[in-house]
Amino acid sequence: MIIPKRKIPLPNGELRVKKQYNIICTLENQNNNFFKGKISSTILKYSNYYIIQNIKSDEIESIIEKKFEDKEFSDEEKEYLNKFNISINFEKKENINSNHLTLNDIDKYINLREKTYNIIDKQVIELFIFCFRHYEDKLINKLINELELKYPGIPYFEYFDVYEQQILLIYYPKDNKKFLSINVNNRVEPNKIYEKLQSLNKIQRFCLLFIACAYKSKIYSILQGPTASGKTYLIRLFCEMIGRKLIIYQLNKDTPLSILSGQYIYNKNKRENNLKDKNELNDNENEDEFVKMQKKIKEERALNPLNSFKYEESIFIQTLKSGENIILMDGIESAPINIIETLSSLCEDNPNFTISLNNSIITFKKQIDKDSSDNNEKNKIIKINDDFYIFYF
Repeated sequence: MIIPKRKIPLPNGELRVKKQYNIICTLENQNNNFFKGKISSTILKYSNYYIIQNIKSDEIESIIEKKFEDKEFSDEEKEYLNKFNISINFEKKENINSNHLTLNDIDKYINLREKTYNIIDKQVIELFIFCFRHYEDKLINKLINELELKYPGIPYFEYFDVYEQQILLIYYPKDNKKFLSINVNNRVEPNKIYEKLQSLNKIQRFCLLFIACAYKSKIYSILQGPTASGKTYLIRLFCEMIGRKLIIYQLNKDTPLSILSGQYIYNKNKRENNLKDKNELNDNENEDEFVKMQKKIKEERALNPLNSFKYEESIFIQTLKSGENIILMDGIESAPINIIETLSSLCEDNPNFTISLNNSIITFKKQIDKDSSDNNEKNKIIKINDDFYIFYF
């Protein structure tokens, strides 16, 4: 469906012509009558409609074969395919209606496996991808048995110094001679961390291992669990373990987009600039002229109110640039759709985040083409810091 050109207002009052663009809609598999009752007749009339059938097992096999090609662990392809099919059939058999295994999970497995190959046992990654996506312990244990996996053991955490750099080492299992290593940003006191780790049960420690593997792989993480299950505590503890500050956003249906994009605030200093006090009059200045001048300044400010405001950058934007903090979005399921859509763009293959300021559009990207012609005064492109990381609850 082609949308015609139209003018849209910018925050500074300027009108900009919006270019033509295409809209593509995707819909979950339901019966045709259901869709016709929910979708506008205009959309149905002027849009092309195509139904994609489920991918067949032989097609999944060829996709996995291609993705595993040239990987160090390419010999694991057949075993992974078998467990992928077992998990798909398990979901159908148990009538699991949410958080289905998809082709995207193949890429997640490969990404995690590449970063932890020969360090963390592949069964750990399989537990992450196939089993701990489900909510009920009963389902998790049942699937673990069907996949012939071992229930998770206890990872071991230790600190080590290499010259002046403190490093967190994670062993799984404890007697493993190889380890996952994460650089500590700001030096921590190991004994305090060890004391806190002692209070965790086996599953909580295993969750820390999941967080560490996802962090190392630069895959943003979602933690799900009931209230008071320890989600926030584990994230706080992990951030403390690697010496990074945690910024928590509590989201709800009324949360404004400005918590991400920043906002314009009243600039009293700018508003009052050039307005003198009568006591500051020079000998050569007439009081009547002074009053007229001040009145004129106020009138000009009234006609151009934007001159009385300044843009205040959000902590979120600052973190995109510096990577100094770790972000936690708490209550993502309750957030307004515009916030969810904005955050979704950060989870794409090339994460991006766009804001509009005055006469320019600023886009943050993980990967920037050096020869890009899009990077100019009106369309600025800024690189997302490699250390930027975000958790979702």
